[in-house]
Amino acid sequence: MKKLQNHTIDLKCSRVLCKDGCGSKLLRIGLDRYAVTAPYRDIPVFAFESLTFSRLMSYCGSRIVDFDVMRISSLLCDEPHGHYALMFVTRDGDAFRLDTSGSTEQFTALESEEATDRPALTPMQHWKLPEIFPFNHMLISKPLIAQLEPHAKSVGSDQLLKQLWRELQQAYPNRQIGGIQDMVGEFLAYSATELPCGRIVFMTSVEGLLLLPQESDLN
Repeated sequence: MKKLQNHTIDLKCSRVLCKDGCGSKLLRIGLDRYAVTAPYRDIPVFAFESLTFSRLMSYCGSRIVDFDVMRISSLLCDEPHGHYALMFVTRDGDAFRLDTSGSTEQFTALESEEATDRPALTPMQHWKLPEIFPFNHMLISKPLIAQLEPHAKSVGSDQLLKQLWRELQQAYPNRQIGGIQDMVGEFLAYSATELPCGRIVFMTSVEGLLLLPQESDLN
């Protein structure tokens, strides 16, 4: 994608390809030449030439629902001027990015899982507990939830989960990320593992056994 000089662009014969919700427009101003305008400016905010973008427009132009232009600079390298990137999103949730450094990328929207499809739930999801520590650091597997339910009814889900958290911290204060910790607690036996994000997954002992590396994986 080659950046063009904004002030030399003639919009008289341009054609609107799409608009966003704020009134900005993506225009075709010539063969493989395009401009982005904003309602608060008389001249384009960005203009460029790109055969790759023309091909993308032929593929998904009618499905574009949003677009944006950004000036990108790296915090890790010395790029005094940076470069520009055009991003647009289709109604299917796919996003495309072209920039003046010659890079073209496509991103696909992640499918969000419903809570019923997740193998583990947060205490906030299942017991409606407040999103505070330590509940917001915990994930509980569905099989362990079933084993915890009788104890939760007798002592309260908040006190029960706080006890599980205390037991793990006392037994494994310097646990390894991804390691499986087996526990025999006040209420039941269970296993736990810390995720790279810092959350702890509490699970049944059987689940923990299944996650242990097999002998073939260690050779």
